[in-house]
This record gives sequence, C-alpha cells and structure tokens, in this order.
Amino acid sequence: MQSLRIRNLRNLVDTGNIPINRIVVLLGRNSSGKSTYLRSFPLLRQSIEQDTRSPVLWYGGVTGVDFGDFKTAVNRDSEDREIAFEFRFSLKASRLRQIRNMLPFSRPFGNEHDYGSIENQTCIISMAIREDQSNEIAYVSSIELHVAGNAFKVDIDEESRQARISVNGRDLLERVNVFAEISSRGLIPALRVDTSQKEYNTLRARRVDQSITSRIHRRTIENIKWFVHGRTGDQAKREIAYQLPLAPLEKFRESLLEITGAPDSWYEYGQSGRWEEEHICTLHDYAAASHLEALLHYCNDYLASFYSNTAYIKPIRATGERYYRQQDLAVGDIDSEGANLAFFVDALPDERRKRLNAWLLEALNVKISTRRDEGHLRLLISEGEQGRFENISDVGFGYSQVLPFAIQLWHLKNQFEPPRVLRRLQYLREWSH
Repeated sequence: MQSLRIRNLRNLVDTGNIPINRIVVLLGRNSSGKSTYLRSFPLLRQSIEQDTRSPVLWYGGVTGVDFGDFKTAVNRDSEDREIAFEFRFSLKASRLRQIRNMLPFSRPFGNEHDYGSIENQTCIISMAIREDQSNEIAYVSSIELHVAGNAFKVDIDEESRQARISVNGRDLLERVNVFAEISSRGLIPALRVDTSQKEYNTLRARRVDQSITSRIHRRTIENIKWFVHGRTGDQAKREIAYQLPLAPLEKFRESLLEITGAPDSWYEYGQSGRWEEEHICTLHDYAAASHLEALLHYCNDYLASFYSNTAYIKPIRATGERYYRQQDLAVGDIDSEGANLAFFVDALPDERRKRLNAWLLEALNVKISTRRDEGHLRLLISEGEQGRFENISDVGFGYSQVLPFAIQLWHLKNQFEPPRVLRRLQYLREWSH
C-alpha cells in the first residue's frame, strides 16, 4: 500500500494522500481525527472478514471497533453525506493476469503482451459510500479507478443499484442492465449483467453472459470493423481483440501494428494511414474496459489481503490487572485493547516464550512470565536477566502500556531484523522507566 486517503469519516474532512511507510506518525490537535484514521484499518478489516449487507461493517463487536452506523460515521458537516476511501498501491502483472484468466469469459495469456508494461505501476481506486434513504443501508455509490493512463468510473443508482460504466469519459454498455452486488468478503462491489429474463442450458453459459467482460468484448469486436476489410470474419477480429493492451492512448496507438496474426488488411490499413483517430480512441476505450472486471477483482483481492494482515491496539489507558480469571480458551492473537495479554503469554509454548523473552531482554531489558493461583492468572515481569519477577500491577505504569504493543509486534513479525527493531523500541524502553 502506497497511501490511504479518507474523506468525511467522523472528524476527517479530507486527509489527502497519507503515505503508508514502515513508520507513520500522526500529529494533530485533539479531536482532529488521528484516532479515526488509525481505526479505519480495523474498520475495513472487520468489513472484509464478515459477510455483510453493506460495504462497511460499522460495529465489529467486542473484538473490533465501533463507529455506530453510517449516520454517526459520516462527517456532520458533509453536504453530500458521502464517505470516501482512496487507496494507492503497485500493480503486479502476474497476479492480474492470473485473475483475468480465472474469469468465466477469458482466454489464457501465455506471454507478457497483456500486462507486462504495467508492472509496478500505481493503481488508484476510490469508492464513495452513501446511505440508501429507503432502508438506511449503506451502499457504494461510485467507484473510480485510474491505471495505465485510463480513467474508469462506475456510478451506482441508489434505488435500482444499476451501474453506469464509463472509461475515459465514454459511456459504455448502453441499454445493458448492469447491477452492483456486495462482494463476499470484499470492499469493492461486483458488477453483473442482469440475465434474470433469460434461460441457459448450463451454469457456465449464464456466468459468461453475466460477465461485463463478455459484453464489452463483443463491442470491441464490433469496433474492429473500422480497421480491417469488410469481409473479415469475427474469429479474426476476436484474435485481434484478445491482444489489445491495457495502455495509455499513445502507447496503445503504437502497439496496434505490433499485433500478430491479424489479417493483411489490418496492417495495410494501418500503414497507409486509413485508421481514423476517432475510431482509434473508441477502440482504445473499449479495449481498456475489457480489463475492468479483472482490475476490480484484483483490487478486491489486494485490499482483502492487506487489511486481513493488519493488527490494531487501541490507546491503552488502564493499568494492568493484579489477577486475571483463568479461561480455558485458545488465544492466538492479542486483542485490540491488550486485555488478554496475560492469556496470550500463558498460552505460548515454552520454546516460543523463551524466544519472546530473549527478544524482550534485548529490546526492553525485561522478561515476562505467568503464574496460576487458585483459579486466577497473574502476569509477572522482571527487569533484567537476574531480576525478580513481580506482578505487573506493582511496577511502573509504562510497562502495561508498552508490553501489548511490543509483544504484538513480535507476534506479527515472529522474527524481526534485530538492529532495526531495537532502534525503534529504544524510546519505549526509556519511557517505561
């Protein structure tokens, strides 16, 4: 992830593009939205991990974050009553090709012609969320996608959930009913052609006809007629359409004569200047649109992977407890408040706990342990290798603040690069004293 921009979420009017670096420090006055920005990470994680009726799960239960509902989440001064998220990240050609080949209407690509030119290019996708006034359920009202010099936009109607698709300002799929559906465990809606009035012999036939890629591909083939002899068959046009790249207009224009296996008239017309600019621009936009479905799947896949691998610890303001009531529960993660830290440490196998303590000694000069006593669990801490273990509630307040964060880092990374992490944690060690 390169950056995250948020508009109209709680106190955040517009964050601008905040880079997501290895360390990000947010500075601002009280109630300026620093915590809201950080809490957007678990908010989107819980939205991806649960099946929902709306794109965002505002309340994640005891283990998640609570934004109430759309009415309480949207900025109260927002005139358009719209919350928007914008993500920027680098594209990986191999993954995009793999997703494209998995679509119901696709042809396997065995070369780099398709996506090799966009490797590591920046993909920018934003989605705007509004509330349906009829049922008070939030929905994605628009999606904007910028990649490889092309601008895609999907506007979604509040009442019908019908989607209107445009590429580089050109409306596509007129007179075709396209609907936006909530993706299972995803943020970006899936686009489907309405086929409810048709009958099919096979499920695959229905899936192919529901695919916007198949509909756009047909329009692309229709537009190729301006580039070849009038007697050119659909199969020859189809072979050309499969090779049209996702590229800016200028590069697209240059690549047309590099297509292989086209009819002689294709090269003859191109070399003699018989291709009109208007037709080239139209073909370029339809060729770009034929990649839209794969791009939306790619973005959903990327965002699901990114947010599923994020962890969040709330600002910790309470001291450690003297006793924790024993629970026979499997503890695989530290919760967002660090309240189950004692149970997490107690559940660690001996060898793993030894590795944790070796790391804590080097990073913070402390060791931790647990002790069971008459149905209760105590979290103990020792300063230094030979120090005496004491109840965490009897030592400096800073330890109960620092340990959940530090141990969460260790747990997530499992094995850090010691010098770099130690430098980052020096201030934690000094503060805890």
